[in-house]
Amino acid sequence: MKVHCRVENTEVLGNRKGVNLPGLVVDLPALTEKDKQDVEFGIKHDMDFIAVSFVRSAADIEAVQSFVKATMAKYWPADHPSPKLIAKIENHQVRIVLVGVTNFDEILAVADGIMVARGDLGVEIPLAQVFTCQKMMVSKTNAVGKPVIVATQMLDSMIRNPRPTRSEILDVGNAVVDGADCVMLSGEVAQGKYPVESVSTMLSIIKEGESFVARFPISPSIVTGRDSLASAAVNVAYELKAKLIVALTKDGNLARDVAKFKPSVPVMSYTPSRKVGRQLQLHRGRYPCYHHWNVVD
Repeated sequence: MKVHCRVENTEVLGNRKGVNLPGLVVDLPALTEKDKQDVEFGIKHDMDFIAVSFVRSAADIEAVQSFVKATMAKYWPADHPSPKLIAKIENHQVRIVLVGVTNFDEILAVADGIMVARGDLGVEIPLAQVFTCQKMMVSKTNAVGKPVIVATQMLDSMIRNPRPTRSEILDVGNAVVDGADCVMLSGEVAQGKYPVESVSTMLSIIKEGESFVARFPISPSIVTGRDSLASAAVNVAYELKAKLIVALTKDGNLARDVAKFKPSVPVMSYTPSRKVGRQLQLHRGRYPCYHHWNVVD
């Protein structure tokens, strides 16, 4: 496939850049042959997560899940944990609008987590809608207890400067207060002049944001009996000013239930699976501890 372009400014176009087609419905498979090779390589080496780019519907995630399941059977026993699938929301076909959502909800139902990929999303939809879409996606993902990552241009000015702008500080802080489990640096550490300063700056903003959240805890809706148990544990810890919550979990579900209620204290998650422990670290405030015993969630 060839794309012919006309240069209309004096900027420099680097190598290996993506191509966006705003407004067009691109009917491509969820996994190319190269993608399948990469996923199989990762599964063979026991990777923990797969980030699925430009997810358009639940069918895209389900296609990846099917391939992962078949590939896992080639390399691992049936009870070995599979990699978690993170849906990168960066496509106008997700149809996130101010009054609601069409297929974001179906993607959220089948994915293991969400990444708000603001770079490409800001090209695919009107720029003024990016912040409302981010807040909506974080809120909905929090409500079901799945991890949500906010990514792209969080401290973009620190690619060139040792200090962030005031608006970038607000951006990171608001993501934390809104309920993001992870905030992600990209160009700041991949090609920036101040990678260490970028990480330390983001960490200081996160700590400030979390101290604010601790004073105004998040209270999602309770829809299952397990939610009731998790909510009670978080509320008791808050009332008693506990320093730690301990969760015993085999497959991580109990720890994820507790994560839904964003407790203000760390959650020590004891699990007999090292991989489950690594995967739990994507949730805010989870500290896995490996212990080889038989635990039933």
